[in-house]
Amino acid sequence: MIAIASRAAAARAAEGRAPFQYAVVLTKTDKAGEKQLRTTEQEVRAGLAANDNDGSDGAAAAAGVHSAADVAVLRTSSVARVGRDDVWKLLQGVLHRRQVHTTTDDDDSSSSVA
Repeated sequence: MIAIASRAAAARAAEGRAPFQYAVVLTKTDKAGEKQLRTTEQEVRAGLAANDNDGSDGAAAAAGVHSAADVAVLRTSSVARVGRDDVWKLLQGVLHRRQVHTTTDDDDSSSSVA
């Protein structure tokens, strides 16, 4: 999946579009104990870090793919009411950046027409 995301990020970069912001959302965390959640988070981070250190030529980094340290790992549970605000904040940030980017594109296109 990371390879697919890397190719998509490279295509976005080639088009001059903003890079993706990645997040891993752990769901139903009320069904796991704290120790299991910490272990799962560590495994996720290790998997992401392995991708950072896979010996590639740096194409993913050049395409704007974030390093493992930049990827948010969020815990959510509808039963325990955990993580909902964190997910919304992340989504609002993405929407805000998209709106700013779209507004900038609109401004650029109108100035090139004038």
